Amino acid sequence: MSLAGLKRKGYNMKTYDVNVGLDVGKSFHYIYAIDKSGAVLADRQINQCEQELTNTFTALLEYGEVQVVVDQPNNIGSLLSRLCQESRM
Repeated sequence: MSLAGLKRKGYNMKTYDVNVGLDVGKSFHYIYAIDKSGAVLADRQINQCEQELTNTFTALLEYGEVQVVVDQPNNIGSLLSRLCQESRM
């Protein structure tokens, strides 16, 4: 069901300016980010490097409020989860 259909049924769902999916890997991750209109903002590998991750998150925050989904928030994805929380994503 579409977001509009859910709203008609009385569901009040929060929308975000940017939606990000992060596929966690041991040496690098994969990031895919889109804005409200569906335009792709990121579609690439990203290194397991705190500075590169922080720079990427900072750039995405320039588009507005960001929602992030991390496929493995614990263990291997704990750095990503921590940086997202620190960035208020």
